[in-house]
Amino acid sequence: MKSLKYFRIFIATIFYLALVFLFIDTSGWAASNLDFLARVQLVPAFLALNVIAIAILVVMTFLFGRIYCSIICPLGVCQDLATWLRKILAGKKKRKIGLFRYSQPKTKMRTIIFSCFILVVLLSLLNIMALSIGALIEPYSAFGRMITALVAPIYDAGNNYLAAKSAATGEYDIEFVSRSVTGVLFAIATITFLVVGWLAFRGGRTYCNTICPVGTLLGYSSRFSWLKVKINENKCNGCKSCERHCKSHCIDAGKHFIDYTRCVNCFDCINSCRQNAIQYLPGDRVIQNRVENPGKESQSQHVENKNIDNSRRFFLASLGAMTGTVIAKSAGETLEKITDGGLTPLKERQTPARKVRIVPPGAISQAHINAHCVGCQLCIQACPDGLLTASTEFATLMQPVLNYDKDYCKPECTRCSEVCPAGVFKPLNETMKTSWKIGTATIDYDACLSANGTDSCGNCARHCPAGAIEMVEKDNGRLMPVVFENTCIGCGACEVHCPVGTVAYMSANSPAIHVEGIAPQRFI
Repeated sequence: MKSLKYFRIFIATIFYLALVFLFIDTSGWAASNLDFLARVQLVPAFLALNVIAIAILVVMTFLFGRIYCSIICPLGVCQDLATWLRKILAGKKKRKIGLFRYSQPKTKMRTIIFSCFILVVLLSLLNIMALSIGALIEPYSAFGRMITALVAPIYDAGNNYLAAKSAATGEYDIEFVSRSVTGVLFAIATITFLVVGWLAFRGGRTYCNTICPVGTLLGYSSRFSWLKVKINENKCNGCKSCERHCKSHCIDAGKHFIDYTRCVNCFDCINSCRQNAIQYLPGDRVIQNRVENPGKESQSQHVENKNIDNSRRFFLASLGAMTGTVIAKSAGETLEKITDGGLTPLKERQTPARKVRIVPPGAISQAHINAHCVGCQLCIQACPDGLLTASTEFATLMQPVLNYDKDYCKPECTRCSEVCPAGVFKPLNETMKTSWKIGTATIDYDACLSANGTDSCGNCARHCPAGAIEMVEKDNGRLMPVVFENTCIGCGACEVHCPVGTVAYMSANSPAIHVEGIAPQRFI
């Protein structure tokens, strides 16, 4: 029995480190081989209607209890790390005695919070509210934002340092990485880290058993699990070591009672009990508590928890009001290049104002994103060209935004549609991607160089991978670009290569050709 804890820690560590690598890896290997770790997260699996993953999680919960929270959920492991840190800082004596005690469950708070989360999900299906707003408290997406904003930049800095050293020796084995983090994403990730970290440092699994909607759902479901942690009163000597080591505050040792709605099956109680009075047993095996009476046979008593709410309302329980969303200004990137390699002074080009936002390829429409995206940032991290950033607008908070400030969307790249675990993207292969229309290029002839006497430009036509732009001679004898809408896929190659908006002495601050999004996206 005592080996259960170490087995759990071993499996949880593998899951956790693999998920961290999935979010920070830029080579594409993790996205191709470890994406299943994101797909088995509970909320993304439901949103994507991943029947296999849902079935596995349901069966696992009703067989073994709430081990999802202690093994598969990465935010749960983060909380365990914070709790472990407190134990280390507490000293050997307090660590041996235990740091926790039983507390009454905050049932009303859990019910309100869960109910509001369900309400946000329903509103997102009606395109009234973005699901990513409610997902600010969802564990998988919260973990993804923390890794993206706080860990990935450190990884990138180390990678670029090694790449620079490699380049200095004439070798280019390591590629430079350029991923940006918006100020809003950094602020939300930092606040999440501080709140979750502090709650875990002070109270163990407080976030899991008070705020987390997944914890509430699985907590009430796990009451009906086949295997449960149980206390044998015959062996218990009343030392309360199990209670003091329970980071879920769910063991009342004096009453020999365990609140299964909060137990995450960490098995710390089993290892702390020197009397071997706590065991992990099937539900139909009741530990007999014998009361000896002279002249009478020993009577068997089954201690039931009267403090647990016996209703099966975990699907009807409610998610409390969100107390606020932190909005901060996006941090702009420093413009390092000030000339084009010659004498022409350059300036930072502004993103063109679009009437219709471009959503990433395969995401269908903004309404589809609102109903599925949890804002975990995995697609943003997976984009090899850094085209996706986290939205800073409240209506679409933390959703991926596609812009062509750095590069264009390569027709052969399908990375974002491959990694999303929540069903945001229609799966696209390379052949499908070349015919998948996400927008249409629009030309501002008042700013176009070719239309104003520079016949030698034609950058947009030369770089269009779909052949959707041609230089056509007009009545004035000038060659000007023309976009064929039925052929244009909206990849943004024309927008990226347009020189307008980059030359310092020109009045224009944005390109003369830009892409307008379409809804819904479609094959052409």
